[in-house]
Amino acid sequence: MDPTLPKMPLNDAETMIHSYLRHGLAPGGHRDDRLDQTDGIGCGAIDGLDTVVTVMTDPDLVDDHKRLVRTLMGASFDRDNYLRVLGAALMLRAREDTYFADRSEILDLLDRLAPNSVSVLEGGHRECLAVVNFVPDTTMASNRFADDHGGLQAFGYDIWRSRQLAETLLPLPSQEVDRHRFVMARVMITIATLMVLTDGTLPLLARVPG
Repeated sequence: MDPTLPKMPLNDAETMIHSYLRHGLAPGGHRDDRLDQTDGIGCGAIDGLDTVVTVMTDPDLVDDHKRLVRTLMGASFDRDNYLRVLGAALMLRAREDTYFADRSEILDLLDRLAPNSVSVLEGGHRECLAVVNFVPDTTMASNRFADDHGGLQAFGYDIWRSRQLAETLLPLPSQEVDRHRFVMARVMITIATLMVLTDGTLPLLARVPG
């Protein structure tokens, strides 16, 4: 994501999707099943990214945000990388009105280029638990969890996936710093999304190998 660009045209999104497919990676997104929804498409990463960026750069929330990011990343947390991504988010926030234009068409594009990559989540957001998954090649079955717990939901994040993407998309030894920044950016956006969707009282569960 280049904050110097006025917006992300659909052809840029198409290039990104083709890059994923070329590397054998499966891009994905989701809609939801709220038929009366008229103000968005049901994917927070698209509908609400401007709100996520606002929360991530809020001076009153940045300490909490940084603490949670550090908790997830452990020894791999790097303060300079955190500040660099935060600065890019501030630049993006200043251009959000134009940068996020046409975002409603992104999932249609994804559906066309990568069939069956867009799932449908059931119900509104009722998160009762945050689950960070470190186990490679696994993910949480969100709808099954909701079915088994009376409609309650878990906020799930596959942190292993961010690391896999970094290693696949940025494989060169000279790109090591870029890999770390890539993972940092994804973790920061995920934590900010969690802060948007919840009130900060959710238990945090880590699923680790073994």
